[in-house]
Amino acid sequence: MRRFWIDRSCLQDNKFLIKGSLYHHICRVSQIKKGETLDLFCEGLQKYEVVLSSVFSSKAIADILKIHPVPPLKKPYLHLALSLPKPSKVGFLIEKMVELGVKEFHPFVSDFSFFKNPAKFSSVHQKRWNKIAQQSMALSGRTEPISIYPCQFLQEIRIPKSDLALLAYEGKNPKTNLKNALKASPQALWLFIGSEGGFSLNEVEEFSKKSKAFVFSMGERILKVETACLFGLSLLKYHYHL
Repeated sequence: MRRFWIDRSCLQDNKFLIKGSLYHHICRVSQIKKGETLDLFCEGLQKYEVVLSSVFSSKAIADILKIHPVPPLKKPYLHLALSLPKPSKVGFLIEKMVELGVKEFHPFVSDFSFFKNPAKFSSVHQKRWNKIAQQSMALSGRTEPISIYPCQFLQEIRIPKSDLALLAYEGKNPKTNLKNALKASPQALWLFIGSEGGFSLNEVEEFSKKSKAFVFSMGERILKVETACLFGLSLLKYHYHL
């Protein structure tokens, strides 16, 4: 069944009013006709099985047939902190974060990131990422939105004491035994991934000391940003049964 994300404000008297770009996508692009069923998702732990009861030239009405519960994200929550690579890569990663159940995305700039100053980071990118996240939520059957935070410097990120921070680093320095670090039972897991150039030794030492982040290695091979994010998140999901 086709799935779409809709704003909760469109829910009125057990019906959804479909208009604007969503109407175009459902009725024009997807060519869903009157009498056909589809799933609508909006914020909240529910999905709505609906039928298009009326289709007009610029809007449509969808009657709710059934309401199905959607399970919430499990704890410990996943937070991905990423040193911003080229913007073209982030859209793909936002999609995968949603699918893998990441609760918060914290973009930051570091010594080797594509952006060097958060002030130069365009808000246009964040708007686009929010749109990508909504589309991915509907396709993956998720109703809890991912929180995309404003870009900041690595040193400005604050890790709550109840959380566990893990920083992936390929340099030649003592590595944390990851198995020992994952014995903890935190409220949230923070995975820090560098951009194409990774992290500098100086910032790793300063940040890990200040934030009590565990520095670990993902192996002998140098991984691309996308690979490192997906590998790290999958590892944490597997270990904590998420």
